[in-house]
Amino acid sequence: MFERLNSDDPFTVDAAGDKFFTRDDLTGLSGIEHADQNSDEDHWVTQTRQFEESIRVAHSVMNTAGAVRAISISQYARWDAHDVTCTQFVQHEPGHVGEFAADGVAAELRLSCIAASQLVRKSVWAATKTPVLLTEVAAGVANLDTVTAVATELQDARPDTCELIEDKILQRRIHCRGAASARRSTRTLVTRFEAPAARKTHKRTKAQQSGVWFDPHPTPGLASFTAVLPDAQVAEICDLVEKRAYDLKRSDTSEDAADKLLGEYRADALYEIVTRNLNYTLDIQVLTPTTCQGCSNNSADANRGPYPRILDTGCDYAAGRSVAV
Repeated sequence: MFERLNSDDPFTVDAAGDKFFTRDDLTGLSGIEHADQNSDEDHWVTQTRQFEESIRVAHSVMNTAGAVRAISISQYARWDAHDVTCTQFVQHEPGHVGEFAADGVAAELRLSCIAASQLVRKSVWAATKTPVLLTEVAAGVANLDTVTAVATELQDARPDTCELIEDKILQRRIHCRGAASARRSTRTLVTRFEAPAARKTHKRTKAQQSGVWFDPHPTPGLASFTAVLPDAQVAEICDLVEKRAYDLKRSDTSEDAADKLLGEYRADALYEIVTRNLNYTLDIQVLTPTTCQGCSNNSADANRGPYPRILDTGCDYAAGRSVAV
């Protein structure tokens, strides 16, 4: 299919053994008889519907494969080392995530540790919290992203609550919506049936999603700076950056000011706000010996240095003298 779709007119191929591209199947998929294709408009409609069907089929297969991957990862994560020697392994109950499960998935799928850890958690939640919905994904009825979003909202709910909410979702066909809509509806249901679990999940999700990340950018010489923090703080930072960016643009008298975009001024403003509003305080304490009575002044003691003299004689020591640097 991939090779055929890269050709100029893939649906004209009628080869024995290639069921999806046979003429009878294409007629059924498009709903238009090929004999009636007497105009360019009819041909365009037919081709469009055929491509739409190929997209739908490919998406369904992708979701089916995703469901198989989720089940496989959840079963793989149940195995863990019995002791520090890692010579004996034990299989835990469903829902358990082994210590090195994410590392193994990262190596197999060539993912980063963070991405593999997220994939393992979502796969385990989908397999244990929403097994019936995952079956719908395997059948190509629901999207894997939608079901994992639902399972994420159920991560702290009791098994009986999960079953109840899963039935509600199936009745209302929430699993056939987009991920964002399904997540909101599931959160409402969890709040209704098990409010403590909803609060715990909300707090955990905020903690997991908050942070600052630095990533390389496709353009040489640039890097990506991403920060996720409370919306009130984001609004305040954006307001400061916007005001400072316009001030920089108005006061810029350089030769390339006419070609500089506002986005560049925003980047300059953010850098200026972050770096020029930090005060670093360096506090150095220098410990110096003082003269004391009872210390020997002979050359042998002098050659030994101040610290042995103090230790030997028990004299007082002046400490904590602050020096401005």
